[in-house]
Amino acid sequence: MLALDRKSAAVLWATALSLTLAASVHAQQGTIAGRVTDEASGQPLGDVRVQVTGTSISAVSTPQGTYTSHVSAGTYQLRAVRIGLATTTRSVTVRAGETATT
Repeated sequence: MLALDRKSAAVLWATALSLTLAASVHAQQGTIAGRVTDEASGQPLGDVRVQVTGTSISAVSTPQGTYTSHVSAGTYQLRAVRIGLATTTRSVTVRAGETATT
């Protein structure tokens, strides 16, 4: 049997609690991933800012048009913005521990 003094037991308990809380928060997170393309040609569009409306979360699409954002589980409005192109809005629902694709 492992014997711990009070201070060591308190530190061990605090560490275990912190790990449990971190795992709980992570489990409530989800991911939004997608690809931005030109509506007419289907070609990928880079440098498009994909904003999660009502939050400070956003991502910029790569030259291949892909983007990824990590958010809490919930339903969001995504807004795709790039100078010279029409702004597009789309709804997405993210479940904890899953990736929602757009």
